[in-house]
Amino acid sequence: MAVRIILVLLNLCLLSSFLFLEAQEDDLLQKADELDWQGLYKEELNLLQTAFLNAKNTLQKAEFAWRLSRAILNYTEKEHLAGRLTTEQALKAYEEGERYADMAITFNPRSPDGYFWKSAQMGIWGQTRGVLDSLFKVAPMHENLRLALRQDPNYADAFYVLGELYEKAPGWPLSIGNIEYAVSLGRKACDLMEEQVQNGKLRAKNYVYYIALASHLWNRNWDFGKRRQSQNELKNKYYEKKDWLEKHFFYEGIIELKKISDREEALQILNMVIRELSNLPTRTGGQEKDLKSARDLLKTLQK
Repeated sequence: MAVRIILVLLNLCLLSSFLFLEAQEDDLLQKADELDWQGLYKEELNLLQTAFLNAKNTLQKAEFAWRLSRAILNYTEKEHLAGRLTTEQALKAYEEGERYADMAITFNPRSPDGYFWKSAQMGIWGQTRGVLDSLFKVAPMHENLRLALRQDPNYADAFYVLGELYEKAPGWPLSIGNIEYAVSLGRKACDLMEEQVQNGKLRAKNYVYYIALASHLWNRNWDFGKRRQSQNELKNKYYEKKDWLEKHFFYEGIIELKKISDREEALQILNMVIRELSNLPTRTGGQEKDLKSARDLLKTLQK
């Protein structure tokens, strides 16, 4: 009887210890996300590196690993733009970030985050290296974004990056570039993001989505007549497609469009971004960056 009681007590102690460690790791994940929101990427890296090494649970390791990939990307981009990292150093850091994304996929292949951040690392590596020198990254980047959407069909970040990919990659026969797809994917990303802000999944708008959509629209450059004439064709293609991603190449066909041209809408979007960000009482580092990007793009387009 005494032995049985001791075993029960030991099991309770082990369960309590496991629950305590799990709660502690959840707190660390929340702290990392808060540091990322504030733009404190170095502090986020320090926290996550220690937490990743100490994590025992495979799923928790996956959560730490993709956040490490995110922190490495954000920190490296910031330091490279500031001139504190050389291009070679930045490229090596992005490769390290991709390795953490690979670990996240290995630890939890059912999570979309590892696939997304692997693709994001490839994308920024390509931007840093130069688009024409990085075309071999386009196919695996596209595939990882597709895999992210397979795990979560409403993964807004994946639609946003796909829109960027279809705008910036060269078109056929060199690569997959398609500005019409970029517009629809950009619209889908913005609509999902706004929905997730409304339902509390996101704490605030991600204004970089709007800036990307404005760029897509400006480069497509359809007048109002072309937009109106294309609506039914896009709608039909949307409902014909069975593949979830391919459907959204034609997403514009199922939404209501403003009765203006692409470039008029692009300017409206950028002015909205500048107005809303300027009116915030305080801005995060990311929001400051988005405000500058919107102003710079608007200035360029109005020349």
